[in-house]
Order: sequence, then C-alpha cells, then structure tokens
Amino acid sequence: ASAAEAFEGLVTNGDFRNGSTGWTVGADWSISSGSASLVSTTAYVPLSQAVALVVGQQYTVSFAVTAITGTCKVTIGTLNTLYSTTGSKSITFTATSVSTNLQFAREGNPSTCTIDNIAVLPVTESVVTERVDMYGLEVFLEKVTTGNPYVYPNGLIQSQATTMDG
Repeated sequence: ASAAEAFEGLVTNGDFRNGSTGWTVGADWSISSGSASLVSTTAYVPLSQAVALVVGQQYTVSFAVTAITGTCKVTIGTLNTLYSTTGSKSITFTATSVSTNLQFAREGNPSTCTIDNIAVLPVTESVVTERVDMYGLEVFLEKVTTGNPYVYPNGLIQSQATTMDG
C-alpha cells in the first residue's frame, strides 16, 4: 500500500492518482491532474463513492478545496455540509447506517469547485505507547579523539558522548 492509500482510510483513490477509479463521476465533473472539478449546470449530478461504515462509529471526512465559486456541498449519511471557501476541510460525523455514499455536488447555481485529497477515517483515541526509531542502526567503531570529538561511541548519536570508558 502506498502512503496516499494509508491517509485515504475508507475512500478508494482519494487523490485521483488513478483517474476516476473507484468514483461514480457525474456528467458535470471532470478528473485530471490529481483533482476533480465540477462545472455547474442546472442538473444535480454528484461525484460519489460507496463507503462501508460501522453504525455508531465516529468518522472524519477530510478533503481539500483548491478552487470554488458559489457554494458546494459534501454529503455522507446524515451529514450534509456546505462550503464556499478554499482550503482544507474536516467534518466529523457518527455513522447511522453500514453503507452510504460519499457525495460532492453543487448547492445553488452557478457553482463550481475543484477538490482533492479526499479521506474518510474512523475517529480513534489510539495513543502511541512504544517508540519505534532507528536507534542503534548506525553502528561503527572509531576512536574518540580531541581532533574528532563528535564520533559517537558505537554510532549512538543519542549519547553524544565524547569519551568512552572500557
């Protein structure tokens, strides 16, 4: 899995790296260069994707609006949120059904918008309790001298020791 996939959560192809794969693309939408753009008409034809949810679980829908005129909206389950400015958007909701459509559409006419980096992620309170780092992988042995005081004993930069006994 790619880093992009990890941040999409339940959404497939949220950054449109694979064109329209995973999306039902309404007639007024176009996908190119890693984003989806809506050109307003009088018809209501959303960009959508089916998302599987767990009833009672909280989720966050996030996406970036890179261009907008008028007002557009995001709908998922009972959530129906309007937006009319560019920038990163993040909305939290509680799922009321196991399967629903994530939809982006216009609200009012004329309205246009360009979106990307769409994600639906479960809200968790997970805490990292164990550090994972590269400790000890820089192993080399070199004598610490006055002329070279910053060679770390056994390659452990964390110690920053300039002397080593034994």
